[in-house]
Amino acid sequence: MGAVASALKEEVIAYSYLARLVKQLLLDPTVRSKTTLLTFFSGFMSIAVDEMIHQSQCRTCEEVLENVYGKDLFALQGKVALITGASNGLGLENARCLMKYGCHVIWAVRSPDKAASVLNQLEKKEKLTGKATILKIELSDLSSVKPFVESFLALNLPLHYLICNAGIMSPTEWLPSKQGFELQFATNNLSHFLLTELLMPKLKETAKTGEVRVVILSSLAGLTSLLYNGMTMAMFRKPVTKGAATTMYCTVSPDVTEHSQKGATLRRSPSQGLGTARRKSLETCTAWRQLGDKAAPLLQAAPFLNKPLDMAKGWFQPA
Repeated sequence: MGAVASALKEEVIAYSYLARLVKQLLLDPTVRSKTTLLTFFSGFMSIAVDEMIHQSQCRTCEEVLENVYGKDLFALQGKVALITGASNGLGLENARCLMKYGCHVIWAVRSPDKAASVLNQLEKKEKLTGKATILKIELSDLSSVKPFVESFLALNLPLHYLICNAGIMSPTEWLPSKQGFELQFATNNLSHFLLTELLMPKLKETAKTGEVRVVILSSLAGLTSLLYNGMTMAMFRKPVTKGAATTMYCTVSPDVTEHSQKGATLRRSPSQGLGTARRKSLETCTAWRQLGDKAAPLLQAAPFLNKPLDMAKGWFQPA
């Protein structure tokens, strides 16, 4: 009954977002000046239909690894990956597949007890040649990020793959993080930025002897929880095993190195690549601080962002 109740709750939330957006598209002049009801629904349905048509052609997360490493289940032995939100969803599937091929995966999770239970079930179902280390992090609280990084560094491990996967999607009301930022912005963006910055020295160190990758997930969810969580739209979406494949492709495929732009990967020029990433990060923070009142007219359609925007101006101080 609990699972049914949870599914029904997700459905209700998804349709409440849809109803609110339709109201805005019909009645809010700011929203109507940027898009129309027809444009929105045609775009939404094109995504849904495209997912339905092409999902049978998509590889699973495990197939991506097999395409790169074949049947060598020790291919990633000696490699270390850190995945936020590794105890469920896409993060769990990526963790499982990496461990199956010998990778040591750091599970960065909110609830270590829950993660331990999930890991125990995984290990009962199949043989995993890699190991897992579970560490606690609360991404909605920026003050938890540094202690987490210190715990990881104390393990004295390299870090080859940082996968920023965890996130929350579209709370139904404005909720503050412990630092006063809008909860989704703090969890999905600020904490992952801080985590990456604090792990940068370790990434640089590892990049001296091998390739290092940082994979950051994004999402269209909110309203699209109707597409990705809703029961009525189940026929249109990929299963988790295929949804996680993009992340895995970005993590291990040699094509990413071959086709990425100069400075986007660390293998060819570690210091240059990380320097470029750091400059881009600092430029982003500078842009946030400078945005100020100029952004107010643009945020009329999303007033819940005003508070975190004002607070963000003074949060980051470039090193």
